[in-house]
Amino acid sequence: MLLRIFVIVFMMSLTACGGSSDKPTPDVPDPIGNDFDNDGIPDSQDTDDDNDGTLDIDDAFPLDASESVDTDGDGIGNNSDLDDDNDNVLDENDVFPLDASESVDTDGDGIGNNADIDDDNDNVLDESDAFPLDASESVDTDGDGIGNNADLDDDNDNVSDENDAFPLDASESVDTDGDGIGNNADTDDDNDGVVDEQDAFPLDAKEFADTDGDGIGNNGDIDDDNDGINDAQDAFPLDASESIDTDGDGIGNNADTDDDNDNVVDEQDAFPLDATESVDTDGDGIGNNADTDDDNDGISDENDAMPLDTDNDGINNAQDSDDDNDGIPDVDDAFPLDANESIDTDNDGTGDNADFYDTDAACFTESDGNGSQCYLTWMVTKDNDNDNNLVINKVLRLNDSQLVYAMAEGTHYNENIKQILIQNPESGHFVANIQNLDLEALIYHKKHKRLYSASNQKISFLNANFEFVNFAEIGINVSGSTNTKLASVGNYLLLLHNGSSEFATPFEQKIYNEAGSLLSTAIGGYSAFSFSWNEQTETLNFLTWGYQESGTQRDYGAFSIEVNQQNGMLGKSKSHYLDYTARSFSIEFQLVTSQDGTELILNDGDIYNKSTGAKKYLGHEFKSAYLTENNELISINTPSYGVPSNTLRRESSDFNALETLEISGHFKA
Repeated sequence: MLLRIFVIVFMMSLTACGGSSDKPTPDVPDPIGNDFDNDGIPDSQDTDDDNDGTLDIDDAFPLDASESVDTDGDGIGNNSDLDDDNDNVLDENDVFPLDASESVDTDGDGIGNNADIDDDNDNVLDESDAFPLDASESVDTDGDGIGNNADLDDDNDNVSDENDAFPLDASESVDTDGDGIGNNADTDDDNDGVVDEQDAFPLDAKEFADTDGDGIGNNGDIDDDNDGINDAQDAFPLDASESIDTDGDGIGNNADTDDDNDNVVDEQDAFPLDATESVDTDGDGIGNNADTDDDNDGISDENDAMPLDTDNDGINNAQDSDDDNDGIPDVDDAFPLDANESIDTDNDGTGDNADFYDTDAACFTESDGNGSQCYLTWMVTKDNDNDNNLVINKVLRLNDSQLVYAMAEGTHYNENIKQILIQNPESGHFVANIQNLDLEALIYHKKHKRLYSASNQKISFLNANFEFVNFAEIGINVSGSTNTKLASVGNYLLLLHNGSSEFATPFEQKIYNEAGSLLSTAIGGYSAFSFSWNEQTETLNFLTWGYQESGTQRDYGAFSIEVNQQNGMLGKSKSHYLDYTARSFSIEFQLVTSQDGTELILNDGDIYNKSTGAKKYLGHEFKSAYLTENNELISINTPSYGVPSNTLRRESSDFNALETLEISGHFKA
């Protein structure tokens, strides 16, 4: 065999060199030639030298039947190469062994991870996927490396997700009232209408006050003031210093100097809690009015020649010329049975010795006057003489049991209140005298049972101790100094700011709930000075300056605005032009609205239909008026300042006169 190969090679060499023959070689096929695959076709003519089924022109290894491809061009055929694409990932681990740019297909979708925009095919793009290679996870809220689906505390706030109302918010975990606002951000966690900072139980919608601080809310506490008297039996359930009000005058017995209101002060009253008795001559515990034997001598008064001997001098009062033995004969003694009294200068039933104001019949205790004159006398004898002395600007009823006299330097509707006197009309006693005030507005809110005031950029209300406490900070969104007014609008309180003067525009309206929370705000275009709330239509009507019907003429106008009683939201305002007729129209405007809300009654006597604008005349003016439940108009009119004469009228629903009464005295509000 070796000999044969040698001969062939040698002969080829001779041929290539021309051999030793001088004759030319004929052009005939090489009978021997190279035939790598021994298929009888010389390699020079064979298109597949190694007969591996791959044409030589496509075969990276044309003389190696075991290889035909070398993907990475490293000289090692793919069949022998352990890393065909030379991407440093062995073919057995390479999902794309012939693609050096890919080796992994996490989701098996045929697209390599490098090209795939959603490697785990969880429909969350890799750029947004915290776990792009894990189809079961895509979010890691707290960045702790555990996906939210597997993480028991997604926001890492130490509250497990199953107990966390806001599992993806580390700043919140509880929403007590379920309003979608977490307790940390919510200003009213239990949604009871009382802001948390004023709520003793911010997480309990059933409670907000704990008067006695015992940890039990007033609604659940049977003794709110913890005075040992159950609220059901306590006349003053929120005042630990009081529990009984025998005479129902609004003053507790501890503070009341005449508990039974029989005009005999308790210290001189043998029966201070029984208005039918005040004397017990024989000290047997039975008052003289009920006792059939006042002197307890065993003889009934009707058969007793001497049933009463006040001074115990042995002389029956009937024969005694000085029953109390005070040295003043009974005929000259205003109090013949009271040795401590004999004179009653002002004839008010209280002797001069006990009467602090013995020349003024309007009162007798020191607290009911200013030290020299009874408050009632002092107030009604003043007139509006523009000398800056205080006069009654308005009178309000407080809690259906007390009267509030608001004093100002004049009766103009826009005067600031400087002093407040509060009186119990049943007893006549004054229970509070609040001075050094400067209130821009003062109203009583019937539903809230509060006296509200506005001054110094805030709203306050009068508490049980007759002190004004903060209700809400106003805040101003209109320019300039403001004139502030308040109005009761059903369940809510309305605040109104005028601009830089009482005639300026715009004005701002704000609605507050009983807890002091601001519910809505609106900016209006006209100044207002008098309000009238209509319960039936849930509409506030108010008089205005600045209603421009034509040109620059300043006319009177009226507006109405609805206030939603469910949420306190203000509706759109509607204007009503008033065709004002000048009479002796006073600047102390008052507005009365008919019960059905269709008519506006002004104190100049004009009556306007809100819908049609039609006007009729009442026939008289009035200083103050109100509508009764059966729609009768009660009004009082003072002809002019300083004139002690007033006309009190009662008129039917169609304004026909039912009663007229002339009253003497000064009427100021």
